[in-house]
Amino acid sequence: MIYPDVPLEQWLKKYPALTVLKEKCRKCGTEVSTDKPFITDDFVGIHVSPCSCGHESKIMSCFTRTKESLRKWRGV
Repeated sequence: MIYPDVPLEQWLKKYPALTVLKEKCRKCGTEVSTDKPFITDDFVGIHVSPCSCGHESKIMSCFTRTKESLRKWRGV
C-alpha cells in the first residue's frame, strides 16, 4: 500500500466517492474514523489510523476503477 502525503480534505475532494466512516475502538471505546489516504493496485481509499490505545481497526472506504479488481477484492 502507498500512503500519499495528502491532507484528508484534499483527498476527499479528489475522490468524492469516498466516505469517512466512524466506529468505536473495540479495545477502548474511543471513536475512530477513516482518516489515512491510501492507494493499492487499482484501489484508492481511506482507512483508520491505529487508535491511541494501539488497537488497529480494519474499517476502510475505497473504490476501484475496474470490475476485475472488484472481483479480486471480493474473492469471486
